[in-house]
Amino acid sequence: MFLDVDRFKRVNDRFGHGVGDQLLQAVAQRLQLTARRIDTVARLGGDEFAVVCEDSATTVDAMTAARRLADAFVDRIEVAGAGVSASVSLGVAVAEPGEDAATVLRHADLAMYRAKKAGRARFEVWGEHGEAVEPRLMDAGG
Repeated sequence: MFLDVDRFKRVNDRFGHGVGDQLLQAVAQRLQLTARRIDTVARLGGDEFAVVCEDSATTVDAMTAARRLADAFVDRIEVAGAGVSASVSLGVAVAEPGEDAATVLRHADLAMYRAKKAGRARFEVWGEHGEAVEPRLMDAGG
């Protein structure tokens, strides 16, 4: 999965980079607390994160993991004494046999941009033919 904090630039512009840094730390903490022990959570740079779910072999498995992560961002994040609303957009890609990690990450990144374009605070899944399938609002409860 490729995850991006929605409207992060607005947080930096309104509250300053110190609060933006605190928000990123809070996002990372939520991801680590929500991910399973076997998952890998990494900050790629800026407000972008990746979550690798080793045993999610199907789209259904990946969507279940994405829902779990999405649910972690329903509640506001308290940063610098103020509740900063931080939604995230996720792109999900399931590795095909023989596909390298860079390709899977690129597909997840493209799906994440589709989620942002479709309105943010949602996830989209990369399909077999390059299309995004099953757009999901994060607060839609399933």
